[in-house]
Amino acid sequence: MSLFLARKKILKDIKTLVIKDGWNDQLFFNYAKISKFSNEEINALFPEGYKTLIDMYLEEINLKMTKNSKKINLIRLRTHERVRELVKLRLNIMLKEKILVKKTFIHLLLPFNHKIAYKNLYRTVDQIWFLAGDNSTDFNLIGPSLIWVTALLSVLLSAKNLIQDDFRDGSLDLLLISPIPLELVLALKAFAHWISISLPIILICPVISVLFTIPSDNLLILIIGLFLGTPALSFIAILGASLTFSLRRSSILMPILIMPFYIPTLVFGVKIVSFTENTNEYHINGLLILLAITLLSMSVLPFAAAMGVKSCLK
Repeated sequence: MSLFLARKKILKDIKTLVIKDGWNDQLFFNYAKISKFSNEEINALFPEGYKTLIDMYLEEINLKMTKNSKKINLIRLRTHERVRELVKLRLNIMLKEKILVKKTFIHLLLPFNHKIAYKNLYRTVDQIWFLAGDNSTDFNLIGPSLIWVTALLSVLLSAKNLIQDDFRDGSLDLLLISPIPLELVLALKAFAHWISISLPIILICPVISVLFTIPSDNLLILIIGLFLGTPALSFIAILGASLTFSLRRSSILMPILIMPFYIPTLVFGVKIVSFTENTNEYHINGLLILLAITLLSMSVLPFAAAMGVKSCLK
């Protein structure tokens, strides 16, 4: 059996153990007990450990998305419609193995897995845009991608404290009985969160652009896109915080709940910088989409978050 086939077979067989026990250091040892492969053979096939299997599994989802995308007539669709259909396709593929996907995402949210999480997030976004028709091969996309993912991870890491601290010290009860509408309080919290987390990242973009040799024209589009798109990240975070603030493991559950809502902002935020054809039209359209997402988030999510807070306190 070839190396590729052996790895593929182990990935297929080991999914049952992952669904039961999650990704852990004993995974290969437990699999060796029920398979024809010895523990030494498995370690030789995967010298970097089970994280190679995580890479293979997430790449398998990308390959299924690529294969199934051929069944969709993407040519007749506009760019944003192609992205939407591809995201829906990927979510449907993940839904078929939702327990395994949940275990994988929970493991990737652990702090020491940030490198593999970022690598696969970038790979997924890049594959979606490649299938949507973007075939660029330069490295100008790396800088904007890092900045957007940095903004996203910064929001996720700090979001759990948006409401949880008020809940623990009793301030939340006072906010509920105050004359100020709870919706307004949550909107102001989200805005303050954006100022303290996302705005500093936007301000250091010129420095980062030097490191990644981002052209000045692209830098301007990137900064405008961040100004228009990052507020939506904080308003989505306030919704997630409102649904999980009373739970013990809110820091793990909340990213799982709200991550799908971040995908459109992340995808359009990264790719508006890399368009080379019909540049002005695509830049304007992409910025308008980011603005629309932010305005929708600002107008709807504070009310949804207020309902979430009230329902959790009942």
